[in-house]
Amino acid sequence: MKKIITLFFIVLFFSGAFALNAGNFNVLFSSNTVIHSDEDYKELYGTGSFGWDTGISYEPFLGAELGIKYGQSYDNGLLSYTKENLTLNKNLISGFLNIYPLSLFMENFFFYVEPFIGFEGDLIMYSEESILGKNSGSKMIFSFGGGVSFNLNRKTKLLFSIKYRNFKTDSPSLGRSINTEGVVFGASLRLAVFNL
Repeated sequence: MKKIITLFFIVLFFSGAFALNAGNFNVLFSSNTVIHSDEDYKELYGTGSFGWDTGISYEPFLGAELGIKYGQSYDNGLLSYTKENLTLNKNLISGFLNIYPLSLFMENFFFYVEPFIGFEGDLIMYSEESILGKNSGSKMIFSFGGGVSFNLNRKTKLLFSIKYRNFKTDSPSLGRSINTEGVVFGASLRLAVFNL
């Protein structure tokens, strides 16, 4: 199975390498809302949190988008028994692949509304601070999701997405490992800056 996955990404890479004249280079700006899934985490930090990211992407051929982005999110809360402040900061460096099936298989048509599926790898660097101590570190996680792209024109896209992200860290505040993420809703603006 690992060989099949490796072969898939090798083929995808060289497919892009031989189609450098076919796609746009894009800049992207995104906002994200996370609905927390861990009940104990919700008691400390609330139901949801907000984050942002920005980055660049390339469309090696019609129907595929490869990109990298950097983002941040902040959670502020209170210890339930002392009411002392809690802070959890996260910095994310992410690589992603989006597939647009309609454009991939019907390249002669322009679609104003189009579904997509996405695969993402996130390197998350985190730091939690409270009177109980500080916990920091980094971890690599992977996620899968999908959404809808509104293609305003051939250079501008507005994407709405949903995915589930499971990111567990040891919390000094709770004394156990918790999932600091959950269901992630995103909105992203893509602007094509030039075409090769």
